Amino acid sequence: MRQRESSAHWSRLLVLTLSLALFLSACGNGSASNSQNKTPSKVVTPTAAPVSALDMTTYKSKFFSISYPKDWQKVAVGDNVTFTSSQTGYLAIEAIPNPDALTSVSTGVLGSVKGLQSTFPNHFSKATIPDSTTINGIKWSQSGLTGSAVTKGATHTIKAIVLGTNHPDRAPGTKLFLVIYTADTSVFDQLVAAAFEPMLASLKLTN
Repeated sequence: MRQRESSAHWSRLLVLTLSLALFLSACGNGSASNSQNKTPSKVVTPTAAPVSALDMTTYKSKFFSISYPKDWQKVAVGDNVTFTSSQTGYLAIEAIPNPDALTSVSTGVLGSVKGLQSTFPNHFSKATIPDSTTINGIKWSQSGLTGSAVTKGATHTIKAIVLGTNHPDRAPGTKLFLVIYTADTSVFDQLVAAAFEPMLASLKLTN
């Protein structure tokens, strides 16, 4: 019973924190489209140049390290960190204590997906992608999705990928790692190639 209560509390907390962070990110990035006096006649899709190693800096926590573009904003709270770009790109990493891997990776990924769904409920759908991927020799479960929300009269449509893994596999010090990367659908694919993939390629988990 105690394990179930702890898992439920963890899931609620995870959903709330991810929903709040993503909601604020979407509202902030969409503020320029809220003007009632100006209706753009043409939608301009911003381009994202690939990030080189010289344009990245490294963030290190006790449990992981990752390189990120120097011009992205970083916010770290405890063992969790978010990176946000001016082009609506957003990547978050959470390291959650999970002794002996009592909480499954699928539970963590599902909690994140539900958090995203509560934030972007309109036209919400899950993408067809492989169930897992490997990053630096570590297997991650993954889920992809799209959704939209209307705030202050503006519609924000996003695409997101959620990754999860327990590391070490099963030990007293196991952490459940969750990664979410998301962006407006108009620039998502560009940011995957230009920033998200280089960031994930640099991600290293420590014991």
